[in-house]
Amino acid sequence: MNAPAIDLAQARANILRWRADPVLWVRTMLRAEPDAWQADALMAMAVNDRLAIRSGHGVGKSTFMSWALLWFMNTRYPCKALVTGSNFDQLVATFWAEVGSWLNRLPEPIRREWEYTSEALRMRASTTSPAAPQE
Repeated sequence: MNAPAIDLAQARANILRWRADPVLWVRTMLRAEPDAWQADALMAMAVNDRLAIRSGHGVGKSTFMSWALLWFMNTRYPCKALVTGSNFDQLVATFWAEVGSWLNRLPEPIRREWEYTSEALRMRASTTSPAAPQE
């Protein structure tokens, strides 16, 4: 799947809209269509600072969490997000791999702003981030 053709100026122009509407961000930036429960949970994240989800295996929780992390970190600057899991292997093998997969779907100008390793996602030392305040 090709990344959408969005440059930093376009991203800056839409940042407040995307901050309020994570579903729109996922559709625009990742060209993905959330399931109904994922869309509801993403919108709940936009207005709540806590969210709990109960579900079974294989329903898209890692995808949802990856979208949520990338949306949050791409629409706020500066920010930190702590990610925990039941064990380190599950976190690295499942969730963190999913984050990397979705990170690679971001438009190139946005993706270049991030440094992704097996244990961290950091914004590069740059002020070009769409979420960074502009003077």
